[in-house]
Amino acid sequence: MPLTFKTQRTSRFVNLWSYLALGSAGLVLLALVVSQFFPKRLVSEEVFIEPEESVELESIQLEPQLIGALRIDVRALLSTNTWVIYEIQILDQNGQVIASAMKEAWSESGTWQEGGESGTWSESDLQGGLDVQAKKKEPITVAIVVLEYGNTSGQQLEQPVGFKVTMENGVVDTRYLWPGLIGSGILGIIAIRVSDQNRTYANRRRRRYL
Repeated sequence: MPLTFKTQRTSRFVNLWSYLALGSAGLVLLALVVSQFFPKRLVSEEVFIEPEESVELESIQLEPQLIGALRIDVRALLSTNTWVIYEIQILDQNGQVIASAMKEAWSESGTWQEGGESGTWSESDLQGGLDVQAKKKEPITVAIVVLEYGNTSGQQLEQPVGFKVTMENGVVDTRYLWPGLIGSGILGIIAIRVSDQNRTYANRRRRRYL
């Protein structure tokens, strides 16, 4: 009597948890995309400050956010081979400092020679900032204080320093989302491959005993 085989689809050997791991990577990716639509630009201006002096920007209304925070970015506008130490301060309506951050910004360049060849190089670290999560609605003022200003020759400079200041509300810090996306994506792919291998092995054993 000839043998007959009946084939049918089944989800018996499908591990749904492996697809759930890959789905979590999709959710993180979605969060990365959606987070780009939350920020609202409040301030964008340049200020010039003399050493040991400060400048206060126009007051803004700080409001609690369900998603995101107030981001204050300050970029020093330095000429080559100079440095500046400055402080970003957030003042309440009474002029009291409620948060602050200090930054040493610098910009350097030069030339190099090696093996008969030569060229130029340049490096800089100019960006500083703060992320502030509001607990209540209140007016705040951002102040920039120049503590020291000099050049790489060891001279203290007296001329004003330029800064580019931008403030956005509702900014999501995506630095922690990228590792989550990569990690969950790798785990999801590994889980699916293991699930496929287990399903293939189970099918082979089933055919062996038919």
